[in-house]
Amino acid sequence: MTEKLLDKVLGCIIGAAIGDAVGGPVEFKSPEFTLSLLDGKEWVEDMIPYKGCRAHPLGVWVDDAPSGTGTDDTRLNHIFIECVIKNKGHVNPYLLALEYIYQYQNLEKVYPEKYWNLAESFLRNPYMRSCAFLGINDPKIYRGLPLYVVRNPPGFPSLIGLISLQSAGLLYPNDPEKAYKKAYELSLIMDIGFAHDATALLAATVSAAMGEIKDVDKLIETAIKTNPFGLKNRRIIGSPPEYNFIGACHRIPTLLKFFEIADNSRNERELMLRLARECECLHPFDPLDCIGIALTVIRYHKGDPVRSILTAANHRRVNENGRLIRFRDVDCIAGVAGAIVGAINGLSSFPKEWVKNVIQANRRIYNIDIEKKARNFYKVVYQ
Repeated sequence: MTEKLLDKVLGCIIGAAIGDAVGGPVEFKSPEFTLSLLDGKEWVEDMIPYKGCRAHPLGVWVDDAPSGTGTDDTRLNHIFIECVIKNKGHVNPYLLALEYIYQYQNLEKVYPEKYWNLAESFLRNPYMRSCAFLGINDPKIYRGLPLYVVRNPPGFPSLIGLISLQSAGLLYPNDPEKAYKKAYELSLIMDIGFAHDATALLAATVSAAMGEIKDVDKLIETAIKTNPFGLKNRRIIGSPPEYNFIGACHRIPTLLKFFEIADNSRNERELMLRLARECECLHPFDPLDCIGIALTVIRYHKGDPVRSILTAANHRRVNENGRLIRFRDVDCIAGVAGAIVGAINGLSSFPKEWVKNVIQANRRIYNIDIEKKARNFYKVVYQ
């Protein structure tokens, strides 16, 4: 049982990085770039190098990065892992905020020197939000904004919680309610609106996956029914009739509609083309687009780790003829899918080449030893 549990912990943490690396090379790329990258194809069928991709604070930090390199998703989840390890398995939003502040103020201790400028840009927003959460005023960063504006910014709910707290559900294995509550609490630093519920739903799903439920449909049903605060009109879970006040002329995608599409699709490509149509009105950083697509493809593939990640990485916008306009935020979507299927099946279920690429690339580029950190996480939380 101990080895199986360790395999699941490693699967969740490294699986998230695998999904990130599968989707990273193609996210938001033009059709022309994508076709050249995929040898004339419009479909991602394997983990590939970042050929032609340039360094970016929120992407990879080196031009033409090798296969397996993580983006901001992997780095942010690593900060959460690091916080849990430092605090012996205990974590709350205050400790997590302090970790973000520490990382920003100690770039020279955390990241290779050649990436300090990229790291500073990458961490600026978590640093600002963490300072505001703790009531710390840094006028050089805020540029005159009052703390309450930084802490409660206007705007649309984002994916920040979904990509930074992918492993939060591991804190409470087989206890979705506790996992939901903890992730919701941790998401208070940076999430907005219904993104809190989306982040908590991911944690509940990972927690349920760490248990003994074998049937993936039942596992997902258990997760989406987890609602310890009794929230009403949940944007992601709710069915369309709950939102009639918005107006009958507006079509509102929901997770239940995604599932219906999956149940009536004959193959992967039909599934993704129909989901592309359903999601065309969604903002690319809508939490529903991330957690919803991830859960849908996992449900469609009955938890198969490889097909779930690859299908998630093929989420897209299409024209009226069904041709690719560009991929959506597929490193985030495939990363979330990877965390869940990794918790379901364990690290041993992934292709060895994928695992090797992710461990080596992130160690080489960022000096992040994902496997070592995952094992240390297991020790402080489970032993």
